[in-house]
Amino acid sequence: MSEIVVTRHDNGRIIEAHPGDVIVFRFEENLTTGYGWEVETVESSVVELIESTYVETPGIAMGSGGMRVLRFVARSPGSQEVRLRLRRPWDPPDRALEHLEVTIRVR
Repeated sequence: MSEIVVTRHDNGRIIEAHPGDVIVFRFEENLTTGYGWEVETVESSVVELIESTYVETPGIAMGSGGMRVLRFVARSPGSQEVRLRLRRPWDPPDRALEHLEVTIRVR
């Protein structure tokens, strides 16, 4: 079992994993602006979202932001697209500020 970190620089890439590996998405996020990262859809036996947390940046002024951490576990062999979007919850889904998509291939 290993941990694989995914960032904005991995947009459009294929991420190779093995069953039991944890795939960790880390993105800067500032909830005071209203914008937050969300998973569009992942309904698969290949990967499963196991955690979504927000971690404030320590020692920085209130309202300055932090990090969204999404953890997925690779469950079984196959491929699964994971799509994320940065948007405000009151905006329509097609008005996202940013999109990210990676394919996780479990072997």
